Amino acid sequence: EIGKAEVVADGTDVALIGLGTMFEMAEQTKALLEEKGYSVALINPRFIKPLDAAVIEEYGRKCRVVCTFEDHVIKHGFGAAVIELLHEAGIHTPVERIAWPDEFVEHGKPEILRDLHKLTAAEAVTKCLKHL
Repeated sequence: EIGKAEVVADGTDVALIGLGTMFEMAEQTKALLEEKGYSVALINPRFIKPLDAAVIEEYGRKCRVVCTFEDHVIKHGFGAAVIELLHEAGIHTPVERIAWPDEFVEHGKPEILRDLHKLTAAEAVTKCLKHL
């Protein structure tokens, strides 16, 4: 159904929302956080528009931090839309974003560029742990 997110796993500490090709990185992040003893929700939004406000708000309230993953620049992207949605709902849970920097990114192999720009599961864990 268009506009309906898929909740792959429920959790109460961290909500990971992995869009498109970055969903796999969200899965890797989930495994790393669970190894540390955290309860981790994993959400596949499936669509950028319309966002599933009900699911995002539910996990924004339920979890201590939300982390979005997208293969897009950090400015004005999916993560920004999630922040805006939560803010407008009066939910002030911290949101961390794993996305490309808002600058020219050189050409190269995606896995090398992701490491170079800290688009990794390990970096996502570091960002989430700041709020736990």
